[in-house]
Amino acid sequence: MNLGEFALDAACEVAAEAVCLARDGQLRSMGEVHEYVDSRLGSIIDDLMPTAKDEVAALMTPATKQAIEAMKPAIYEALRDWTPPMAAIIGGMSAMAVLLGVWVSKRTFLSTRKGRRA
Repeated sequence: MNLGEFALDAACEVAAEAVCLARDGQLRSMGEVHEYVDSRLGSIIDDLMPTAKDEVAALMTPATKQAIEAMKPAIYEALRDWTPPMAAIIGGMSAMAVLLGVWVSKRTFLSTRKGRRA
């Protein structure tokens, strides 16, 4: 295996991991995906040849861009699938928190008011 094949294999593995993480909800934006791919491929470069990092980085940059471009449709699909349910859940939880706060305030107000009359 030459260096180009190694870089391509590493980029494919990282791309597959990023898609899985996006589907699991651990990566929520393209910025997070880009950062994840850059960090993973950067660590591979450091382990492989610390002295030739600049040369390998020049080789990996196109692979990183291609990996991100190849992942975009799957990640956008995962985000599109999970964003509405998560927004509905968060909205429902927020509404319940507001209603609970109103209920507690009302109960507190009524109980202190009854205490003053007696």
